[in-house]
Amino acid sequence: MVKSELELPTAIPIHAPPIERPDVTIRFCERIEPLANASLANQWLEAGDRDFLFRPTKDLSFRIRDGREISISRTPGVADNEVRLFLVGLAWGVLCHQRGLLPLHCSAVEFADQAFAFTGPSGAGKSTLAAGLSQRGHRHLCDDLCVIDVSCDSVELRHVPKGLKLWRDATEALDIQPGPPVSSDPRLEKFFVSLSRDDGGAPLNVAALYVLTETEAPAPSISELRGGALFAELFSSIYRVDFLSLLRSSHDVFAQIAELSKKISVFRFARPKDMARFNEGLDLVEAHMGEVVAGGHADGRNRAA
Repeated sequence: MVKSELELPTAIPIHAPPIERPDVTIRFCERIEPLANASLANQWLEAGDRDFLFRPTKDLSFRIRDGREISISRTPGVADNEVRLFLVGLAWGVLCHQRGLLPLHCSAVEFADQAFAFTGPSGAGKSTLAAGLSQRGHRHLCDDLCVIDVSCDSVELRHVPKGLKLWRDATEALDIQPGPPVSSDPRLEKFFVSLSRDDGGAPLNVAALYVLTETEAPAPSISELRGGALFAELFSSIYRVDFLSLLRSSHDVFAQIAELSKKISVFRFARPKDMARFNEGLDLVEAHMGEVVAGGHADGRNRAA
């Protein structure tokens, strides 16, 4: 359970009596002091033992401690949506690392009661693909940040209250009405959009992960990744992998990636740059997900019993 002083419109409220100690507390404070024993400190970032401070702007600061508390300091001119942009992004990713979970830079949808995730570098089209599948009736689960738990017999995806964000050109290509802007900065033409909403609930088994790449080939394709290529793609898909050395033991992370690689199938989805062929790619992914769930594809490993 999360107790937050900042309203999170995309989160699912729980109407229950107050508890003495929630799992995570999000609170505002007037000032965040520098860390006393930081192993790294610069003008926008400080890192200590299970203690992380970052300043995305001169008027906004976050401190994440022990996987349980996020403190926020802002000047009066910083709007709530600017705070949320970093709260459910970097701050939440750091919190997950501190809790021993594995946050991945992914979007995901539900298909046949299982989760299918899509990763790739920024701009690869993760959110656009998830939005296109959501338009076809597959529930949207998370955008940009997926939290993975590998401690169970199967791999579970935990819901993140982030909402779905698309660039303006993607909303136009998918004929989706753009909602509120993600940021007050007019140069960032990215918007929240309203599709089938994740209603929370129990974590879902992750059936497969697709690594998105663009191709010059005339048609989209899907191929399985194995061995070193599989491990490398899983590792590079970790959310803010550039901060890992400041947050966690590399041994623990490699152990989680090794466990993840045993439990799910990973595929490369190569698609043409031409958005005119976008629906062709959706057809291919949708059919492939069906094969994985049905067990007709040799690559489906994490199927429900």
